[in-house]
Amino acid sequence: MIHLRRPMSAQRPRVTERRTFARNAALFAVVATGMIAGPAHAAGELVLTPHIPTLVILLVGFVVLIFPLNSMIFRPLFRVLDDRDAKIAGATKDAQGLVTQADDLMNEYRGKIREARDDAATARREQIESARSEQTSITGDAKAEAEDEIGRARQEINESLAEARDTIKAASREVASVAAESILGRSL
Repeated sequence: MIHLRRPMSAQRPRVTERRTFARNAALFAVVATGMIAGPAHAAGELVLTPHIPTLVILLVGFVVLIFPLNSMIFRPLFRVLDDRDAKIAGATKDAQGLVTQADDLMNEYRGKIREARDDAATARREQIESARSEQTSITGDAKAEAEDEIGRARQEINESLAEARDTIKAASREVASVAAESILGRSL
């Protein structure tokens, strides 16, 4: 399949053609003003109305030169400027796309950081709860063991107390018997 390309002038939009016409008109105004004011300034006097033959010669010269200058200088120059504008617009669009992509990546990065922080906070809470339950278990075991120790110590004390009472009773009977013998002077 053969693709035919249109010439560059047919590819440019109407806005560019209007802009080209406006540039040409402005250039004409500047050149004509300079050429008309040139002889008046050179003569050393201020002339408000131009010399008609000079103006006609200038206008004819302008009309004769505008077409070759337009095709050789102005069109290529304006085409380069339009291409530059298109490249700048493309680069701006690409930059905006990159900025959008960077914003998306930054939002994704922030979301992942937020998710990681939430996961870390959840893991920390779970570890704290696990440590608390372990602490409660250890404390409960230690308390039960301490109560068992206290119970055994009380039992030993009660046994020692009962033994001491029995010993004291036996010793008091003996002392009473010795005291009675000494008071009575005889053995019982």
